Amino acid sequence: MQDGQHRLTKPTTTPIQGPPMALLSAPAHRTLSAIALALAILLGPTGRPVRAAEAPAPAALVNGQPISERMIKHMLRHFRADVIREFAPPTLGPEFWNTPVRGRVPREVLKNRALAECIRVEVQLQWASQNNLLDHPTFDALMDELPLENARRAEALKANQVVHGPIQFTEDTYFAHRFSNLQIRLKEVLGKRELAPSQLDIKQAYDREMASPQRPDAITVLRIFVPSSPPRKTAEATLQNIQKDLKAGAPFEEVARRYNPEGFSMEFSIGASRSRKSSPLDPALVREARRLKAGQTSEVFEAGDGFNVLKCASRTSPPRKSLEEIQPGLQLKLIDQRYKALLEQRIRKAAVRKNQRALNAVPVE
Repeated sequence: MQDGQHRLTKPTTTPIQGPPMALLSAPAHRTLSAIALALAILLGPTGRPVRAAEAPAPAALVNGQPISERMIKHMLRHFRADVIREFAPPTLGPEFWNTPVRGRVPREVLKNRALAECIRVEVQLQWASQNNLLDHPTFDALMDELPLENARRAEALKANQVVHGPIQFTEDTYFAHRFSNLQIRLKEVLGKRELAPSQLDIKQAYDREMASPQRPDAITVLRIFVPSSPPRKTAEATLQNIQKDLKAGAPFEEVARRYNPEGFSMEFSIGASRSRKSSPLDPALVREARRLKAGQTSEVFEAGDGFNVLKCASRTSPPRKSLEEIQPGLQLKLIDQRYKALLEQRIRKAAVRKNQRALNAVPVE
């Protein structure tokens, strides 16, 4: 080899020897095992990557946000009983949902109703998100909170802390709770801005309220009740005795105590004096009570699984309250009315893309 020339030789390398598996520490051993397991799951038995299962196609898009299969199924459960009552089938079998009734198919009615409600809810979720009340304006994102909320409640119970509401939510109860609270907060925010009524609005609402003929009188009613569960002839014979006693001048209260079932409440109220916590009354009872003047007794009529005779014990018109007394309630009422009107407007303007194939694929059970 001449001067100035250098022979290029392939460098020799000695591979670095790592410690054998047996010599690895326990944490390192576990880490490598976890990596190996993850690779095995990702690659599958053939060594090729495994494709993750694709989520079902959304039933619709509302302003670009998906109406998921999970949301549709939730609303199907919500409206299922209503649709069954509407069609009133003699028996509820698998064929019910696909059998047309007067040109309407129960399954289509249920799915259309569910989808319409999904759109209504999604528009409000987006509205709440635009007002910084929600990070992700989708039903599924809302439901992803459910296990965290249930875990929080379980921990609170273990720590002997007070837990308001159910100990554990289901999907249906959690959505009802979460969405109703979200609506309340949204109305509070909007009620200070675009939905806020002016003093003139409140004054005009007050004048309408005071002039309304729908303001009900406060009525206290005494009731004689004969159940129709025994043979009808027995009930009719009892009614004849009641009418004889009343015509003979027996006090209504005395006759009621004599013939009413044991433990039956003789008195009830409707109108301004009726408590909001009271159980709802049969509409027929309310209708008949409103027809009576103070001291007047009704004819016999059927309502509440039996025969009734009513007497109006007292009837008074509600006192006229000042604007200051009812202003908070009027303000909330006006905000609620404006919220509903603006919501309908937003629903009409929403860009909705319906995926009929995906909607058809959701089962009705």
